[in-house]
Amino acid sequence: FTIMQDSLNRVKLDKAEKYYEKCIELKPDTFIVYQDLLDLYVITDNFQKAENLYKGIREKFHSDSLLNLLSSNLATAYKTTKEYDKAIVFYNKMLKEDESQYFIRYQIANIYQEKKDYRRAIDEYKKLLRIDSNYNDANIQLGIIYYSKYRNTDQAKKYLQKAYEKELLMTGSTPYNLNLLYYLGMIAVKEGRKFDAILAYMDLKSIYSYSAEESEKKATLYREIVKMEE
Repeated sequence: FTIMQDSLNRVKLDKAEKYYEKCIELKPDTFIVYQDLLDLYVITDNFQKAENLYKGIREKFHSDSLLNLLSSNLATAYKTTKEYDKAIVFYNKMLKEDESQYFIRYQIANIYQEKKDYRRAIDEYKKLLRIDSNYNDANIQLGIIYYSKYRNTDQAKKYLQKAYEKELLMTGSTPYNLNLLYYLGMIAVKEGRKFDAILAYMDLKSIYSYSAEESEKKATLYREIVKMEE
């Protein structure tokens, strides 16, 4: 039965591959088609094919934003299959070929965070910031780890405030990042800075929530501020 099931899976994969290859042939500059095929390879454990395809995509699309999106989606696929170690091996191979792929470094740190190897995640995020001090997502993730996992409010505040200030300098407006505003608000609550907590909440509630977890963060900060008034 297992052999028969494996054969059926290979047939399905072959059909899917042919479909995507035909799509690429018809629309060779459509990034989303390559992305879907890459996700298919990861989900079906064809990591060598995924690696080879990624190299081809990197050569074809010279856009950091697209490659960043691709690496993020790849990381999500790896997390879904719980193939963390394979993901790290894959990303390290990519870095050996091109160390300027900072978004790959970020994904490596993020995978260690997902594995709950927080010390290693912290090391990787800090390494990334030494290379590119403007990689603000790394500051945010460091703040989250220090606040949520180590209860180190001072360290969390240091990295989150740095992220907030950098965002202001780069965009000239309040950061549109739910996690950044939520954790800054919670730190303000813990430190008894009611006015700052309210400001963070006002900015936070203007951000659209895509999940129940995000909505709950808004509600949590609101409840904590209300308690300060009692």
